[in-house]
Amino acid sequence: MPRGGSYIALGDSLTVGTGSTPGHSFVALLAQALGEGIQVLNLGHGGDTSSELMEHGHLDRAIAEIRARNSDDRLDNDVRLVTLTIGGNDMLDLFFNYVARGRCADRNAFLSSQECLDLFRTTLASLERNLDTILARLRQELPQGAIVLFTLYNPFSGRDPTVGPLGDLALEGEAGTAVPRGVNYVLRTAAQRHGVLVADVFRPFEGRGGELVSTDGIHPNDRGYQVMADVALAVLTSAVRRGGE
Repeated sequence: MPRGGSYIALGDSLTVGTGSTPGHSFVALLAQALGEGIQVLNLGHGGDTSSELMEHGHLDRAIAEIRARNSDDRLDNDVRLVTLTIGGNDMLDLFFNYVARGRCADRNAFLSSQECLDLFRTTLASLERNLDTILARLRQELPQGAIVLFTLYNPFSGRDPTVGPLGDLALEGEAGTAVPRGVNYVLRTAAQRHGVLVADVFRPFEGRGGELVSTDGIHPNDRGYQVMADVALAVLTSAVRRGGE
């Protein structure tokens, strides 16, 4: 677990903390848990897809900050941690244009719609390519620091009997179906390829949408962001313990 130095938070509205009250985003909570001396640079931008993370210059900004801070004469501002939330917005076209409009509104309809399946697979392939670029650039610039990639949670789990099971399928996949691997498989395997830690928040949110999701129905509330921070902190702590063995 890093002590002092800089923490760069990169990603979408989850990194921004949409749905939380001031000071209760996972970024703020994680920084607080890491202790005094942590400098936080939040580069989160609501609505970003994995492509837009690069196209909008946020990844370039993060790379430039790592390079500048880790090459100067100050040790107290070295970047020791980067967190990344990305992938949810990549699926929005499918959700708004197909699920929300009833073209594949539930699990069975989705599995029987070639159009929806083709779009889903295309989206996964694009996300995988983008993640390889993003994580490779971060790891090249930060070979020793901690990089933590979050999986996606299902905001409908436990509160929407129609969309909830479809969300589980899209995120986790199901063996023996046309969707054996979901979005989180892409995130987990990309992290493994690039030596990145995974903050796996799918299970802690499972069945708890009504408890952990804000009134907008998508983003976490304060309790949900606390769960995200706790998962990330546990992953970092475990990594430090393994490194000390």
